[in-house]
Amino acid sequence: MALQTHLFLPQMRLSFDDLVARAQAAEAAGFDGLALMDHLAPPMADDQPMWEAMLAASWLAARTERLTIGHLVLCDAFR
Repeated sequence: MALQTHLFLPQMRLSFDDLVARAQAAEAAGFDGLALMDHLAPPMADDQPMWEAMLAASWLAARTERLTIGHLVLCDAFR
């Protein structure tokens, strides 16, 4: 099995357009996937915007072609 590289891309403090731009740049750079985080609020930055984990993953998956989109951790209790 070939080694895969994934980028951690926290979906906080960024607009959806900025998230998409970073995901597409990661794809163009050769990353195999990216991982988001599952927090209801940005850690130690409650005054910053934060996108919900599954919504952000769906948005990015629809706007990239081959990246695997996942999360570092998903908490069932949030859902």
